[in-house]
Amino acid sequence: MKLWGILLLLLCLLTAVGVGQADPGRELTVLGHYPRSSVSSAFQIRIDFSKAVAALGSEQLPPVHMDPAVEGKWRWISDRTLIFQPRESTPHATLYQIEIPAGIRSLSGARLEQPVKWSFASSPVRITYGTPHADEPQGSRPSIALASDQRVDGQALLPWLSLSDSAREYPLTLDSSASAPSKVVYKPVQPLPLDSKYTVTLHSGAPSAEGPLRTERDQTFRFSTVPPLRFVGSRSWRGGAALKFNNPLDPKTLLPGALSIKPEAAFVLGLPDRNAESIVLNQLTPGQEYQITLRRGGVRDIHGQALDEDCHCTIQPPSAVPYAEYRSPRVWHTRPIVTLAPARPTLQVVSQDVSELAVEVFRVSPADWFSLARSATASPGKSLKSWTLAVSQPPPERVHDPVITSIDLGPFLENGMGHFVVGLHPKGGERVRQWVQVSNLGLVAWRDLGQTYAWVASFRDGQPVSGARVQIERGSLKAQLDADSSGLAHLQERVDYTEGLLTASVGRDVVLLPSRPPTPQPWVQWAIAEPQGLYRPGETVRVKGVLRTHGYSCGEISYALGPRNGAGKGAQGYSGKVPILADQSFLIEIPLKPDATPGEWNLRLASGVLSERNVPLSISEYRLGSSVAPKPGVRSSSEIPTGTSEKHLELVPRRLSVSPNDELEIEVSSPFPVASGVLTCQDNILKVVRIEGPRQKIKVPVHENLRPNFVVQLHLLGKEKDGSWVVASG
Repeated sequence: MKLWGILLLLLCLLTAVGVGQADPGRELTVLGHYPRSSVSSAFQIRIDFSKAVAALGSEQLPPVHMDPAVEGKWRWISDRTLIFQPRESTPHATLYQIEIPAGIRSLSGARLEQPVKWSFASSPVRITYGTPHADEPQGSRPSIALASDQRVDGQALLPWLSLSDSAREYPLTLDSSASAPSKVVYKPVQPLPLDSKYTVTLHSGAPSAEGPLRTERDQTFRFSTVPPLRFVGSRSWRGGAALKFNNPLDPKTLLPGALSIKPEAAFVLGLPDRNAESIVLNQLTPGQEYQITLRRGGVRDIHGQALDEDCHCTIQPPSAVPYAEYRSPRVWHTRPIVTLAPARPTLQVVSQDVSELAVEVFRVSPADWFSLARSATASPGKSLKSWTLAVSQPPPERVHDPVITSIDLGPFLENGMGHFVVGLHPKGGERVRQWVQVSNLGLVAWRDLGQTYAWVASFRDGQPVSGARVQIERGSLKAQLDADSSGLAHLQERVDYTEGLLTASVGRDVVLLPSRPPTPQPWVQWAIAEPQGLYRPGETVRVKGVLRTHGYSCGEISYALGPRNGAGKGAQGYSGKVPILADQSFLIEIPLKPDATPGEWNLRLASGVLSERNVPLSISEYRLGSSVAPKPGVRSSSEIPTGTSEKHLELVPRRLSVSPNDELEIEVSSPFPVASGVLTCQDNILKVVRIEGPRQKIKVPVHENLRPNFVVQLHLLGKEKDGSWVVASG
């Protein structure tokens, strides 16, 4: 028995010695290390050892060397895995070298025999965004913007940037007023040829403002300049037509008399705004065929290009078809619901070429909304009354003008409120129907970061309604909350109700809002208040605003003010930066120079994060409503056509203060015995005029959508005794 014990002990000793001699793991090794190649500015270093080197949570760290040094913290996430987390984002365009020295031992005593070295780099300059875009043709002096994933020096980047077409390169200059730390803007030194394609290239070797590494490959994007101004076609509709062009037009350059129409007809000429690509002719006779000619040079685009040939077209507005549609001055949201206040429960209907309307009113409840919204043929509820309504007709000379007919819903209200479906059948036209709600409650809603906010106010006094029950319903999903003392309800449940319904109720008074509240931009929201709009040289431009950001912080606003065409004495020196205050608001005050050039100006605001906002302004020697009388002979900002000279007009308003929907009488002193022209206001053509004699009074309609302190301009084209054409503006 003793012999067997001795033999067993010897066998155990021999086995232990044999295992120790055959173990290949006596040496400590590094199984892996990360990162190994290019990284962003936010990276994490990880080292995996083959054996346990430290107990979990141990503060004992191996002497890993990093060049260049980065502030951060090394820590063990297991007994054999070590990571390094930088404290802040590290510089781009930097090569990092890591060394794990030899001699590190594991807990079992195994030793790292050889040092381990490797390197990785953060990315050099990378262009994330470039403008102009390929599908947006530009003028001859475009702004070329490059946004990068890191800080760059625009001046240092310039030698590595090129602008070229198929034949040559064009030098660029830095626009420092529009640039930001990670966005640079350049402009061509000379005007670019139009109707050409261009390539912007940031060549390899471009430097970064954060680290020494340079780009290793070319980065490019392309754009084009606008083609010559061309007439591309026409379209017509009931009582009107439009001439379509390939480039946006400058409405101020449309010459009087350049447009002719046969057979001759009285029409209203209009250009909706500066960027419109069409000339609109209204109040044409339906069914009549017209031959229209716009002579060469009769209009220019916003890039200064004129038509180089006459354009001709034949149009025939379609014959009138009776129609009717709903209209209401108190629409808190777009259709399919019209909201009326109990104080004025009158539904207005716009019709054209209709002699009588068949009207039927149905009573409905909010519970009927879903069935009626999903089916155009569903029964609209209980019929209250049906009758035929005679429609008043316009005068014979304007027989195709739309007319407005009022339908009083007051007799159908219960306790001053109610929900109705109003059906219309114009004689000879199609049937239409509309949900109408009469309520004392006004409901507005919006979405912000996936959550819904609703605000309830009273139609009686405009005050918020406290305690109103606000509810979202979409199928089986429901969320409800009572409005607080400010009338605001914050529904935190993320109920997406694209086809749902938002309601607010106080007792039996219920108001519906079926549309989905608009979602704000995911990164930035601008709110600009510029109350004046028109300034004289020497005055101070004041602009207030709020910049709300999501996902990043922004401490200041940069601005640049100048004429839209980039010319003029006062174009220099109007740039700077203002801080964003704690409540996210900012105030910009810019004293204009006394010699600031009159005309259309633009204030460009930038937050430094690829978000910009343009605020249009006007500078004039005078403005209506001021104590300064208009100066005779004030030159308009329109370009003078080639081959003409220029004279000046004197426009004297009979009064300096007018109300919306009023008429302003102006006395015109003309240098021509007979002349024709156009009267414009805010880039819209108000009317075509004919002036006979040295003095004549004209009446200007004051539309309710005109901004305060508006400016009226008159452009006349007259013929001198020698046969030459002369333009007069005032």
